[in-house]
Amino acid sequence: MPTRVRFELFASGYCLSPGDMILPGEHPRLGRIRTYATWGLIQHPTEGYILFDTGYGDRFLEEVRRFPERLLAWALPVRYDRAEAAHLQLSRLGIAPEEIRYVLLSHFHGDHMGGLADFPNARIICTESAYVHALSLSRLRGALSGFLQGLLPEGFEQRTTFVERLPGYGRTEKPALGPGTDLLGDGSLVLMPLPGHARGQFGVWMRTEDKEDMLLAADACWMSRSFQEMRLPAPAARVSMDNPREYVESLTALHRLYQMRPDMPILPCHCPDVYAAWVTGSGPFTSTLLSHV
Repeated sequence: MPTRVRFELFASGYCLSPGDMILPGEHPRLGRIRTYATWGLIQHPTEGYILFDTGYGDRFLEEVRRFPERLLAWALPVRYDRAEAAHLQLSRLGIAPEEIRYVLLSHFHGDHMGGLADFPNARIICTESAYVHALSLSRLRGALSGFLQGLLPEGFEQRTTFVERLPGYGRTEKPALGPGTDLLGDGSLVLMPLPGHARGQFGVWMRTEDKEDMLLAADACWMSRSFQEMRLPAPAARVSMDNPREYVESLTALHRLYQMRPDMPILPCHCPDVYAAWVTGSGPFTSTLLSHV
C-alpha cells in the first residue's frame, strides 16, 4: 500500500498569454488569458514538507529588469505581487522556508523556479538532462526560451539530486505514461517524464489522503481542455518548444490517461480552471473556465 501524502495547490503570480496560441480556433477569440504560476505543497508523513515548483518570485523581477532577460517579460507580461511569494505564503501558514526538505523542479523555466533561492535548506530534485541543457544556453537564448540563469541559487549542484541517478530510476510503471521514478521508495511520489515543452520536464503522480491518485502535469499542456480534447496549441507556439514531437507524445499520453481514468485529477500548472478549483475554490473543475484579462 503506497504511503499517502497531503497536498495543497498555491499560485505566485501569472502572465498574460495569447489565448489563440493555446487553444486556437475558439469563437469568439480568446485574447489574452491569465496563465497562473501554480506550485504545490506536499506533506509527507515522514519526510516532511516538499514543494513542486515555486512559481514566480522576487528574484525573477530582478532578473527581467536587464537585457536580454527583459525580452521574456516583454513577450509574456507578468503580474506578480511580492506578498504572493511562495516562502511568504508558507510563512503565513506557520511553515518556515528552512523546513522545506525538497523542491521538485519540473523544468527550468522562470515561472517554475522564480522562488527557488528562497528555500536554502531544500534538496533540489531535477533531471540532469534539463540542467545540462539549461547551462548550454546563452543568456539571449535562455531568455527567449524561458530560462534565466540568475535564478539558480548559489551551490546549486551541491544541493541537487538528479532524477537519472536515483536508485529507482525508470522502474515504476504508471497507466498510459509508462515508466517513472519512485522518489522516496514508498509509492507516494512517482516522477513521470513529460518531455516536449522543455528538456527533461517531469510531472508527479501522487497518492494523497483524499484522492486515490492525482497527477501534477507541469507544462505538458497549458489547459485542461488540451489533454481532454486532444487539442494542440497553434503551430507558432510549438515552434518555441524544446521538442514538438515529444510534446505531442506527452499530450497524447495524458489524453489516454484521461480516457482511462476520467475522474483522476490531472493538473496542468497554468490552467485557469485548475487555479479556480484548487487554489481559490471559486469554481468547479469543469475545464470550461477561462480567465480573460
